[in-house]
Amino acid sequence: MDLPQYRSHKVVRALKIAAIEFDADGSARIAGSEQNAQAGPGYLAKYANAATAPSDVQDLGYYVVYADGYESWSPSKAFEEGYSPDTGKELAHKPLPVAGYTPQNDEAVAAVNANKQLEERVLRRIEEIGGALTPNISGRWLAIAKTHIEEGFMAMNRAVFQPKRVALPEDKVDANQG
Repeated sequence: MDLPQYRSHKVVRALKIAAIEFDADGSARIAGSEQNAQAGPGYLAKYANAATAPSDVQDLGYYVVYADGYESWSPSKAFEEGYSPDTGKELAHKPLPVAGYTPQNDEAVAAVNANKQLEERVLRRIEEIGGALTPNISGRWLAIAKTHIEEGFMAMNRAVFQPKRVALPEDKVDANQG
């Protein structure tokens, strides 16, 4: 079924579930790796798929609480693909309109901008060397130097921005195939 596509922009509270115990009213005591939580009555109904799964299931998912107090459950993979920890630093810079690129905070953008300036200075120095000493230098090695400098800065900037891998059309599973 082709449903409309949505993109998440929500801020939620969540806890990766390490263990869970349900009470008679459907509320739950949830243990996380660093803290615990208490889910309200009726949480069992939202968690039913995981709660009734075989005992060898290792992914207990995430307990998720939305801004309006609504409690939900999410499988780990889906949650981790849609959310990242909120470090308190505003991601003021929207990503490039290119698959895999993510919003960036001011510090990351400043670091890459500083890298770009440094790269430009080094590339201009390579051009100066090529222009001033053309008959006495190896153009081949100068071209290799330029290529490696560009590759090095590109790698450094990827280390800061950390673009993600993207899903391909053939990765989607047809719901009718079972």
